[in-house]
Amino acid sequence: MIRKILFSLFVFALSAAAFAASSYSQIETHGVYIDGRFGYGRINGTPTPGTNAKNGDFAWGGDIGYQINPYFAFDGGAMIMPKITVDTTTASSVTAADTNYLTDVALKGLLPFGSGQRGDLYAKLGAAYMHIDMKDGYSMNGITGNKSAFSPYGAVGISWAVYPNIRIFAQAESTLKARSIPVMYLGTVGLAYYFY
Repeated sequence: MIRKILFSLFVFALSAAAFAASSYSQIETHGVYIDGRFGYGRINGTPTPGTNAKNGDFAWGGDIGYQINPYFAFDGGAMIMPKITVDTTTASSVTAADTNYLTDVALKGLLPFGSGQRGDLYAKLGAAYMHIDMKDGYSMNGITGNKSAFSPYGAVGISWAVYPNIRIFAQAESTLKARSIPVMYLGTVGLAYYFY
């Protein structure tokens, strides 16, 4: 699965480089946007009982936001996190936790670059709502059953306008540990559409 994700990231980067050669006038820098993204997600905890815990895999989700000007935006979104599996004495890859997700709201600071402000380096800071659903008989960091908590949230990324209202982006994000729910990490790529 990791090879497939890395291959997808490579194809994404290659496509971005091809589009980077095109040129057009300065793009708009305000308006509503939506995005979809996918990549690698990890829940940084080890469930018990069991061995060979697999707590990272494919994650996907999206955001909706509003860009105020070239330097600030705010958005909110949701990510479906991977399920957590363990090996037991009777079976392998037994699901210890599923229905794991992360929602967030954040203020986004942008640093435009490139001709016509086609690129952005950005950072997000906000709050996240994390949820983990441990299956019967399993626990992690003292968590049993369903557990939810709020946490600080942060992300950094880079985006590039391939068309005036379409951007591709790559983003790394993280939460902090909260109420025994471990840190959640994400590394994603995606496509955003701006309604200018």
